[in-house]
Amino acid sequence: MKLLLAHLLPVMDWVWAALGTALAVPLLISGPGALSSQVLRLLTRDNEWSGTQTFDNGTLLLDQALAAPTDVTNRLYNIGGNIFWNGALVTTAAGLGTVTSVDLTVPSILTVTGGPVTSAGTFAVDLATQAANQILSGPPTGADDVPTFRGLVDADIPDDITINGTSNVTWASVNKAGSSLADLATKDASVLSGLLALVRITDTGTAGQPLQSSGGAGPQYAALNLSTATNTSGTLPAARMPAITGDATSSAGTVALTLANSGVAAATYGSASAVPVLTIDAKGRVTAATTASLTGTFLPSLIFGAARGAALIGNATPQFAVLTPTVTGSILRFDGTDTSWSTDGSGLTALNATQLTTGVAAVARGGLGQGASPTDGQIPIGKTADGSYLPATLTGTANQVTVTNGANSITLSLPQSIATASAPQFARIGAGTGPDAVAPIYAFGPIKRRIVSNGSSGAAFSLDLSTADEHQLTLTAAPCVLTLNNPIAGAIYRLYLLQDGTGNRTVTWPAAVKWTAGTAPTLTTTASKTDLITLVYDGTSYFGSSSLNY
Repeated sequence: MKLLLAHLLPVMDWVWAALGTALAVPLLISGPGALSSQVLRLLTRDNEWSGTQTFDNGTLLLDQALAAPTDVTNRLYNIGGNIFWNGALVTTAAGLGTVTSVDLTVPSILTVTGGPVTSAGTFAVDLATQAANQILSGPPTGADDVPTFRGLVDADIPDDITINGTSNVTWASVNKAGSSLADLATKDASVLSGLLALVRITDTGTAGQPLQSSGGAGPQYAALNLSTATNTSGTLPAARMPAITGDATSSAGTVALTLANSGVAAATYGSASAVPVLTIDAKGRVTAATTASLTGTFLPSLIFGAARGAALIGNATPQFAVLTPTVTGSILRFDGTDTSWSTDGSGLTALNATQLTTGVAAVARGGLGQGASPTDGQIPIGKTADGSYLPATLTGTANQVTVTNGANSITLSLPQSIATASAPQFARIGAGTGPDAVAPIYAFGPIKRRIVSNGSSGAAFSLDLSTADEHQLTLTAAPCVLTLNNPIAGAIYRLYLLQDGTGNRTVTWPAAVKWTAGTAPTLTTTASKTDLITLVYDGTSYFGSSSLNY
């Protein structure tokens, strides 16, 4: 009954609240029938009421907003979600709700089954499977931490284990073969039989060290001392004496060295009539020795008896002869057979002039009489003062002749081309006997004027009058603001203004242009038509006139 009411409480609350609000009075249900029957009718949402479905004993269902009744016998009522029957609390609002999914989380050393629980069930917790030979313990080193399963380490077992009781294990009864215990020093060391393995000895020494007595403290590994201070007796076998070979050799068992024989006989080499001839190897040893005889007069006597400036020359004897110069400026000259002093330089046919680093070749001898080297473009110019040549550079005249000096070349040119096929430009051409003289210029053929086409004007155009005195311009805007630049005083300019294919193009003229009758001409605005404007410039103003509608 209590469990059923707990599940039905939300539905009943809603029903009581609705009915209580509508009737504003407690709802009384009386007559034969079971409470469970009526509750099932509510769950299936069949809320029809009939006389056969009323509750026994006049059960009173009270809204939670009403006060508790004074008559509680056989009465069911709800106050604030708490259900009372016969005045006793059946269930509370705090116990309301349903279970959807409940699971259990355990440490990794445990396992859990039976979850999740969605309505009713039981969790089962057990130890998780672990690898063999593992223990549950805290960390082997460091700070304390949560225990885990791990392998046993030396620190887990104390050095001394005391076992109380009978039939205790003694150290003598322990089989020590293969033992990995590291604290044998604290155990019974009276091992009377068997061999102690080398790996059980803490000090194993280093490679090549023998085990030696240490003066009462027990044998230890140490390097063998072969110094004379410790080797006071005995003889080192000759077989242990290293052999010394090479330039110096020794006998086994001794320290005496004997230089190897070089093969050269002990003797004196060289005399007043012979010179020694020696063969020396890479190590400075004399490996062979002999003498060579001198023929004729002995060379040292010639050397010590020669005059200053003399030279030793081989002659036809054959032997050396002393040649002593007698004329200043003489040179040694070889005539193909013998060498002699000579002042004749006619035989110097292969003289290398690049080796002449001093002196100056005279002009009379074909030189320039100058010791300085010329620069690019310089040529020798005669000097009357000393009769020599002076390296000089050609210079031109401004606007007339241009000189370009280069390596091995000098180029002369005019500022502009004057060939028959060229188009030279001159700022002014005068005729007459004076700078401002006037003389007629006769033309025996047509004199052509140049017309420069300046393309399209756009909304503004700057016309350079220095390029020509006749200009053609196609008007493409209305208006086109025209600017006149670089005029020459006294010049006459003609402008051919063409309307484009659209027409209706006009010009805004500079204020410096003065027109006939003071009025600028009205240009022809018909498409593709041409107007001719003539401007005469006096240095300040343009005087304009027009010829229209071509």
